[in-house]
Amino acid sequence: SRVMPASSPEVWDYIQSVEVAGRFDRDHADFPLFELDTRMTLGLLGELQAVRSSEPVRVLDLGCGTGRTLIAVAQAGAEAVGLDLSPHMLEKAAKNVAEAGVSDRVRLFRSDLASLRFLDEASVDLAVCLYGTLGLLRGQQARLDALRNVRRVLRPAGLLLVHVHNRTYPPHSPKHWLRLWRSWRAARRNPAEAEPGDFYFDDYAGAAVRRMFMHTFCRNELHDALDKAGYAVRTIHLIHPSRANLLENGLRNRLRSHGFFGVAVRP
Repeated sequence: SRVMPASSPEVWDYIQSVEVAGRFDRDHADFPLFELDTRMTLGLLGELQAVRSSEPVRVLDLGCGTGRTLIAVAQAGAEAVGLDLSPHMLEKAAKNVAEAGVSDRVRLFRSDLASLRFLDEASVDLAVCLYGTLGLLRGQQARLDALRNVRRVLRPAGLLLVHVHNRTYPPHSPKHWLRLWRSWRAARRNPAEAEPGDFYFDDYAGAAVRRMFMHTFCRNELHDALDKAGYAVRTIHLIHPSRANLLENGLRNRLRSHGFFGVAVRP
């Protein structure tokens, strides 16, 4: 396994940015991917609520940002736990949760995916890791460790929903394929420091962050990561380029998919 630091300077700049947190909700208003992942989250929540009808389902949002998913699941009757490394995102989340009137159902923590010691083993029914958050971790081993930490806090038969960005999207962009080739070349030259699919984006979030790191995935990489972390993989969904709905599985669609949703079960 590759050994690399999980928190890159680029991601740390993103986490510490007051501007990113301040403009996040405005920049993502009516964002189709958020509407899609909320529908998927609520679908899985409803499935668990049907089984655990005698007590509230507990949902863990890993990288909760400004609280959009926490609010949705709390309004649907769940207990919600949100964590994020950005103090500015958490401050905005607390405000949004209070305005939505669900503060009694939501708890917020400042933490990363590698530090879930504040949660007991087998204490969560549904965990979600959305909007590419897993790809902010640098290095295969760091991502596996995070997935294993989440598995520890999931109850048996608990569910995980994780979103990642697709390495080959957009497939018709020569600029993107040049970026992908450079990523592959960097990994060949220095495999201890880089992996295929490691991308760096300049002037990220409207230039609020000068440079941003993101690891992107192919479908099989996500499936293998979940399998190695000890999950039973239920399905890997392909996301339509519009980000508003899903695609049928197939090689062509794997290339043009905007990203992937993995749904997995703790055995």
